Amino acid sequence: MSFKRILYAAKAREWAETATAYVRDLALSEGAEVIVLRVTETQAEQVALAKKLDADAAAGIAQRESASDLSDYRTAEMIVEGLLEDGIAARVEIRQGRVADEILAAADALEVDLIAIGSVRRGALTALVTASVPSEIVRRAVRPVLVIPDPPRG
Repeated sequence: MSFKRILYAAKAREWAETATAYVRDLALSEGAEVIVLRVTETQAEQVALAKKLDADAAAGIAQRESASDLSDYRTAEMIVEGLLEDGIAARVEIRQGRVADEILAAADALEVDLIAIGSVRRGALTALVTASVPSEIVRRAVRPVLVIPDPPRG
């Protein structure tokens, strides 16, 4: 099996460099195009969260999310610039909605051969109580998924 188009669901985290290195190496070895996907949650999802919180907490989260979205988009642009410098065909794709749903929809619409996504290490209790985006992608995807764990903290 060869990978000619890779969807890389990137998020600004301290491990973005590590995950990007895996995607870069795979793209170079396969001669693949990389589509760096950035998904922002919809306003409806933010409103639903705000209803669960008091107004001050909701406003603080909205402000941090807005700054985080901008930072994540800039990170996606920098990833693409680096890939282009390495001779890899790459571009940014922006979507809005529920993250797992949008990753899977983009994979279908863009007819990618592989979905690459980073994963943050979580405690056992957190993992039992909440589902992670990477685990949902692995369960629902109809194409191969590469899950790249964050580097160990030390």
